[in-house]
Order: sequence, then C-alpha cells, then structure tokens
Amino acid sequence: MVEKKKILLLPSYWPTRRAPVVGAQVYEQTELLSDEFDYRIIFCLPGMGWKRYFLYTLVRIFTGKRLFTSCEDELLSGSLRSTGAYFFQSKSLSYKKNRRIEEKAYEFLLRKMIKEGWKPDLIHARTAEYAGVYAVKLSKVFTIPLVLTENTLMILNENNEFVPDRIRSYQYALENADEVLVVSNYLKAEIMANNFDVHPTVIGNWVNEKKFSLNGSANKVFTIFSIGTIGFIKDWVTFFRAIHCLVHEKKLTDIRVVIAVTQVYDKESRDFIPALCQQFAVKEFCEIRYEIPRDQISSLFHDCHVFISTSIRETFGIATCEAAFCGKPVIATMNGGILDIINAENGVLVNISDYQAIADAIVKIKNKELVFDPIAIRNSVLGKFGTAAFKERLASAYIKTMK
Repeated sequence: MVEKKKILLLPSYWPTRRAPVVGAQVYEQTELLSDEFDYRIIFCLPGMGWKRYFLYTLVRIFTGKRLFTSCEDELLSGSLRSTGAYFFQSKSLSYKKNRRIEEKAYEFLLRKMIKEGWKPDLIHARTAEYAGVYAVKLSKVFTIPLVLTENTLMILNENNEFVPDRIRSYQYALENADEVLVVSNYLKAEIMANNFDVHPTVIGNWVNEKKFSLNGSANKVFTIFSIGTIGFIKDWVTFFRAIHCLVHEKKLTDIRVVIAVTQVYDKESRDFIPALCQQFAVKEFCEIRYEIPRDQISSLFHDCHVFISTSIRETFGIATCEAAFCGKPVIATMNGGILDIINAENGVLVNISDYQAIADAIVKIKNKELVFDPIAIRNSVLGKFGTAAFKERLASAYIKTMK
C-alpha cells in the first residue's frame, strides 16, 4: 500500500465554536481530498492576555522553553486532525510585531509535529495575507514546498496605518510560494495587474453536487433569494432598490423575498437588512435568516425561483454557483469572478448597480418570458466545479509542486 503524502494545511479561516460557518468551505474542500492525502491542520486564534504573554515571555527568556495555550477545543475539525494555540495580539503593537508573534505559534506547533514523527511533504496555505505569510516562513525554515490558494483580493482602507505592511506581506506570500492557485480568471488578472512576480493557475472552486442538487421543489409563492455577508461589496442597496421597483413601480406584489445573512458581528450588523427593508418599504415581502448552518443552505436554493447577486466584486461567487447546481437561474451583476460561472444558458448578467435591469429580468422569469432548463443550468457548472473536476485540479497541483 502506497503511503499517503502528508499535507499541512494552514488556513486563514477555519470553523470554530464561536463562528461555525466561517471557513466551512475550506474545511469541506480539505475533507474532500482526505482519502487521498494525509492532512493535518494548524490554526491559531487570538486570545492570550497581557499577563500570560509576559509570563510566557519570561519563561522563554530564562529557560529557553516556549509555552503556548492550546485552542484545539475551539476548532471544529470533524474527522480531520487539527491543532492550534492562542496567541497574543494588541492594537498597541505594530502590524509586523503582531504577525511575528502569531508566526512563532505556527512554527512551534510544526516543530512539535516533526519531533513527534510527522513532517509534511507539502504545505498548503489558504489565502496570502495571514496563513500565506506564516506558510512562507515555515516553508523556508523546514525546506518544505508550498502551494498557496488565493480566493480573496485585498480591499485596503487608506486611513489604516498598517496598509503598506499589509500590501507587502500579501505580495511577499504570493511571490514566495512555489505554486499559486486562484479561484477565477478575474482574480488571476487582478493579481497580475499589480505587477507581482507571480503567474497563478486558475483552479476554480468546489460545489458538492450531492448537497446542492436538483432534488427539492420551489415555494408556491414566487420566491427571490439572496445570501451574503453584511458589507458594501455585496451592495444590498441595489438589491433592495430592485425589490422596491418590483413592488412599487411594477406592482408585482405576489412575491416572497428571502435574505440569508451569513455572519452577524453585532447588533448593528443584525439590524442592517431590516433597516433596508424598512427604508425601501418592502418589509412585508421579506424574510430574513441569520447564520444558517451550511447543511441547511441548499434547502433555501430549492425553495426559490431565482437567485440574485448584486455584488460590486466577487473573486468567484460561490453562492451563484451553488444556485446553478440546484438548477436555479441567476441574475447577477458583472462583478468579476461571476464571468467564469454565469452565461446565457444559466442566467442573466447586468451592469453593476443596475437595479432596473435586475427588476426587469425578475419579471421576465416570473412571467415565463425568459425560461431556463434546470438540468441545463446544472450541467453548465457541474463539469467545471463538481467533485471530480475539482479533485483532479487540486491533486495535480499538489503532485506537480512536490516533484
């Protein structure tokens, strides 16, 4: 029996007890290939206070031993083997200093793994700015090849004093990985347009065709569905302008609008969507769901007649792809990554912020002026982003990098 190659995964986001949905996609993709590769995960969390940090620093100075407090009980890793530690972080320290402290936690844990007899054949980092930076350091210190998957593109607040350091760390990780994988042609173009010395390979994303299937029936009432985080990039204002246009201008009142908010940070984020419902006078038509577990999201796609994405920018657009897997037509803004997914066979593309075009397309779908075949919609994405295709692309990238 051939021994599995050992892969150390360093994710920037991973499901935890406090945030079970965050990083769920990374977990699912890792689990998908766990039969073929021997994975271990290191994921560290902020949470060490000043007193413990000073105590551990003194111990290190006087004894040479480095101490860490485990955070393994907080990680939701299922059958995957994961380890982690709490690290110290403070706003009073520089960006570089905070990153170095966190980096030491990862280095300590990998040294412990190697000492116990498990040395990875490959490191796989998920996103550049955090995990990618630590992964580059570990790759160099322990002479282990590195694959980096990038699915985000940094949006930097110019008033943030750490912006130059963040840009440099992002660039450093991308340029020092042995292989860079990206989720869309749009993201590849954006990275290369920054003149970084890197030539990424487009790997796409994975949608579980068993979970996101054609099985399920739509609600009796014509249902419009959208899902996403709270943030200006998702452009919820355009979404609600389109719904307002449907109700108050086109007099389309026999509709139901379901909005799923994937993550709630505080009262302000919880109240954001209800406030827009009120502002655009469509509250009576809207149902809001918060932090739906991943295993229940497919039922929301099955329940709808059309999925809407009004994002200003998406590096991929996983929800639109999941909708297509469920055979649902998608109306989306031309936000970048969406161009790898949506075409005339499975949906309608409109200009960014064009709420009128979104409303018009919804009316045409509802009135059956525009008809899509659910099977054709699903088949348009299955061959590109289904299990077999994704596993082959990622496994090939691993093997290529380990040679």
